[in-house]
Amino acid sequence: MKELSRADWQTLAVLEILTGAVSLDVLERLAPLTQQELCSRVEKFVSLGIVEQAEDGSIALAADLPQHIMRRLLRINTKKRAASLAAQIQRPDLQDSLPVSARIAVLAKAGLDYDAALLAQAAAEKSTQEGDAQRAIDLLDTACGIAGRNLGDPLWDALFVQIVNELCRLRIVHAQGIREVPSLLEREKPVAVRLGDRRSLARIDLVSGLYRYLIGETARGLDSISSGLQQAEDLGDEDIMAISSEFRGICYYLKGMYKEALDAFEQVGRMNSPQSGKRVPTYLPEYLASSSALGYISALLGQYHRAVGLLDSHWRRARLKKNDRNACFYEALLGIVLIIMGRRSEAYSHLKAAQKEALELDNKQALHVTRKGLAYHAYFEGRIEDAYWMTMNMPYTESIGPQYNWPVHLEMLYAFERQDLLPAMPSLAFEQEIRRVLEGPNHHLRGVALRIRALQAQERGADHEDVLALLQSSETELHLTGDPVELAKTRAEMARVKLAAKDRPGARNYALMAWEGLSGYGQDFFPDDLVPLLSIGLDQRPGTRRQDLAERFADLMDGFIPSTDGDELLNRLVAATSRFFGAERGGLFWHPGGRDTGRPVLKAACNLEKADISSELFRESLRLVLRTFRNGEPLILKGAPAGHDLDGEPRVLSIICLPVVIRGETRGVLYLEHSCADDEGGNLDLDRDSALRIARQVSFSIDRILRYAGMIEADRSRVVSARPSEDGDVASGAIIGSSPVMQILLALADQVALSDATVLITGETGVGKELLARRIHEKSTRKDNPFVTVNLASIPDTLVESELFGHEKGAFTGADRQKPGKIELAHRGTLFIDEIGDVPLSAQVKLLRVIQEKSFSRVGGTRTIVSDFRLIAATNRDLTRDMASGRFRQDLYFRLNVVPLSVPPLRDRGQDVVELAREFLRHYGRQYHRSLPALTREDEKALTAYSWPGNVRELRNVIERCAILSSGDRLTLHLPAAPRPAFDSAFDGTPTMDEMQRRYILHVLDLTRGRLGGPGGAAEILGMKRTTLQARMRRLGIGK
Repeated sequence: MKELSRADWQTLAVLEILTGAVSLDVLERLAPLTQQELCSRVEKFVSLGIVEQAEDGSIALAADLPQHIMRRLLRINTKKRAASLAAQIQRPDLQDSLPVSARIAVLAKAGLDYDAALLAQAAAEKSTQEGDAQRAIDLLDTACGIAGRNLGDPLWDALFVQIVNELCRLRIVHAQGIREVPSLLEREKPVAVRLGDRRSLARIDLVSGLYRYLIGETARGLDSISSGLQQAEDLGDEDIMAISSEFRGICYYLKGMYKEALDAFEQVGRMNSPQSGKRVPTYLPEYLASSSALGYISALLGQYHRAVGLLDSHWRRARLKKNDRNACFYEALLGIVLIIMGRRSEAYSHLKAAQKEALELDNKQALHVTRKGLAYHAYFEGRIEDAYWMTMNMPYTESIGPQYNWPVHLEMLYAFERQDLLPAMPSLAFEQEIRRVLEGPNHHLRGVALRIRALQAQERGADHEDVLALLQSSETELHLTGDPVELAKTRAEMARVKLAAKDRPGARNYALMAWEGLSGYGQDFFPDDLVPLLSIGLDQRPGTRRQDLAERFADLMDGFIPSTDGDELLNRLVAATSRFFGAERGGLFWHPGGRDTGRPVLKAACNLEKADISSELFRESLRLVLRTFRNGEPLILKGAPAGHDLDGEPRVLSIICLPVVIRGETRGVLYLEHSCADDEGGNLDLDRDSALRIARQVSFSIDRILRYAGMIEADRSRVVSARPSEDGDVASGAIIGSSPVMQILLALADQVALSDATVLITGETGVGKELLARRIHEKSTRKDNPFVTVNLASIPDTLVESELFGHEKGAFTGADRQKPGKIELAHRGTLFIDEIGDVPLSAQVKLLRVIQEKSFSRVGGTRTIVSDFRLIAATNRDLTRDMASGRFRQDLYFRLNVVPLSVPPLRDRGQDVVELAREFLRHYGRQYHRSLPALTREDEKALTAYSWPGNVRELRNVIERCAILSSGDRLTLHLPAAPRPAFDSAFDGTPTMDEMQRRYILHVLDLTRGRLGGPGGAAEILGMKRTTLQARMRRLGIGK
């Protein structure tokens, strides 16, 4: 178009390279036009149909742009132009206002694929944190595409593995595009093999197995999960074991081994608790997640009070956080547990409310659970035909067949079969399901199926021995699951068989076994027809004597062997105590120093969070905790009013508060609670003597845990404090210097030390940058915690990430053990990164994110590690020049340069030279056991006249040499001649071409401090390959 000027085309080219709509404000900063010119041009572009303008004023190229215009714009947008634009958009003001998709597109068109992929990955992580899963998946798809076309380089391979891992995780967790997972894993596996990344190979099998289970291929899924778990066991480090915990829980769950499954999911809960400060990413969809699993697995184990407490707590917490999708799901699960417990009216209300909300939210998983629960409700109410039609019309979200672990499901199908209800269910035909379960891996369902087979055999008139054999097989299977209710039901049927065979003693024996297994739930679940077999009535049923309770609890406490992780062990203690007493939730409330501060600290918890104890609902409970702390006596309340719940209904709780007395002083209170006051309440029915014995046992166990953890922490502190100071006043680590320039610097450093601001220390080599960093640390609130130093100049580029972030065992070839990184070691202390300018570009983005978020993952790991560190960085390079040349990221520089401190060279410090020399003399006199004479006036003049190109480090070496070589009553100073370059100009002395090359290479090596490779290395500056430079140096006689 002739009416378009060169500036017009340049402006349109900016829109083309940004690929989407941008604001006029952003375009003004990138286009070669003033604001006034741009506004008039936009009107013209719109009138010509080249540009479209949205209602918010943003503009983009027209969707139907003519091909000849697009071809011209593509000719303008060369890679060089895109690179120039990419440099511009690195400015913080543009980063905030430019859509991330536009920034990714610019970087990709500029050939900066790695930066583009990292940006997409970071943006996806942010979207995940903000709850926008679909956007996160779209961004990761983009990152995966970029990384996928650059495979072959180890750096790209490692990034591709990270991206695919997170992409598969999000697709499964949010059930979005789950069918893409197998192809992604197939692409990832050979890359992980090439890297020697055993961790990712283990994870690939775990995720593949989970996918197989989710689509209905349970047997294949279990095989893959088992393979992945074995690989994780072989690696054995903390991170891979943490990641595999929920898969271990799923593995046991699929096998119907619920005790083991509960242990695995509890471990996941402890690792993700607020007290742990860690977060292990979940791979499970919401209906299988550990928070849900703990609830329904507790119910499958007959721990109904705990199941109700967990699910009720999660439901209310989700409501408070406005997370309606999860709240709906938790309420549906809560309804099913209440049905199994016999609280059907309450269950029905929850299920109907959850069904209504699931329909409104289009939450298919929750809707499936609610419809299943309503069918169970109809079945228990005796409305078999209603239950049948509800099951027939149930919306399945699984791809191949239904998935269920509730035994009532099989019993309900058996009831349908006995009533000959038609038409037959295509996906839930009774015989088909019984055969599938009997051939499957689940002990729990297999035990129920065998019991049903025994009932069928009985109806056919089979021999008593044949029926009993089936029931004995059922007993064997159910014994493995830990479910006392289903085991008791099988034993009850065994008692009936014995009765029918006229074996009354045998029948009574099985009836008593059934009764004892049901414990506190006997009245609810024990069949009336077998009551006469018991020697005593229901009001005096056999049970555990109270005096035995304290003994059994003591045995439980003895199992808590102290470990280095005291916090984790305390959480386990609270969880185990809650489970023992049938409490829904519990907490260890602690008063620091034993003082009554009015509000205790929640030191460890089970299903109780800090947000809970701050709520109005917990006010009365907190008052009871404080009362127990003040009087030091156990408090036992049953059916106590506790205000109203979120719906305004009155709450009634049973509560135990046990004082924790350590060395004669009450330090805390163990709080246990459940809300089923109309039930027996498990073991919460205590007398005072038992409560006192149990309180003493709790106190003893907690004291032992804290003592051991305290000794370990003291050992760590001694190790940290024993670390030698590398620079400084050789004796005390103090900075010596009374010159005005140093006094100003030290005053600034002391002021900065009072904050946690990031500090960038600049200065020549040898001026004492690390010493200044140590001073800041020692004068800060972090002084009692580690000061961790890392010198990047001494680390190969390929190992920088491992040094900073650490790596997991098997993360790459040669990673034969887990290694924590320097950032992790600096938790609660100070991290000092020397020669920050030597961080490779590939690690700069990750370092920037760690500085911003204070969280990271080790190389090869996925577990998020939080490190609360204060960063001090140092360099002798000109980072502004490195930014201009593209060797150092602008955004990282701005993050580091919050408080800049410049250490002056020694030549600018006047008489400080003499003060330092005297201190070094005293030090080396003591070290070498020599009596050295003092500096003379001539010595002092010589010292101050010298320019000290090596700064304090050079002075120290000179004085040490002097202390060794001097004799008599006078020092022998061996100062170098006044330093001058061997040549003032490259052309001095009419050198040969080889000599000129030699001089210039030496000059570049001086600039890079001898560094040949990597960003900013001599090879890069000279435009040569590293190997070519090394060959040239050998030919010219330059040593390295």
